[in-house]
Parts: sequence; structure tokens; C-alpha cells
Amino acid sequence: MRLVWQALDPPAGSYTVFVHLLDAAGQIVAQQDRQPHVGGRPYPPDLWVPGEVVADDPYMLSLPAELPGGPYRLRIGWYVPETGDILPVGGDAFAVLPIQIEGDTP
Repeated sequence: MRLVWQALDPPAGSYTVFVHLLDAAGQIVAQQDRQPHVGGRPYPPDLWVPGEVVADDPYMLSLPAELPGGPYRLRIGWYVPETGDILPVGGDAFAVLPIQIEGDTP
């Protein structure tokens, strides 16, 4: 999955993106957390200029072999790595998207 970001104001820190796959109970079953990357290199938000559009390198989630098929949610957002505090993004703390996983993973 590729994420595209735009800073409307100068970012105040070097934040980390999270992409979490949640089960029906809200537990994380797969995740990738990292700073944005462009062209395979880290491109932390504190280097962005207002209005710049950043096409982040793709995020990949490795699904556990025993993961059953069914409804899941994808949660995407930002946090402060030193504290774990989630940042508001576009007025929301994070995006939550419903997805359906078919059958068991190979």
C-alpha cells in the first residue's frame, strides 16, 4: 500500500507512520511502523516544506500464517516515537478502513 502525504504547516517533529491490521477485538495482528521513505531512503517529516506532496514508499504487512479469514480493520496514522502519542492527521487521530481477508493465509 502506498500512502501520499501533504504537510499544510511545517511539521514540528520527526514522526513515525503506523499501519496496523486489527482483528474484530481491536488487537493488532500485523503492523509496519516507520518514518516515511522516498526512493528507499528515509524522508522524515521535519524536512518537509508546507504544501509539499510526499509519495511514501509502499508499506507491506506480513500476515501471520495462522490468520483466519474474516473482517479486519486497517488503521493508519502518526505517532511521536519518544512517547507513543498519536498525532491528529487532517482532524482525525487515524484512519480506520474495513477490509475482508478471504480464507486462511498460505
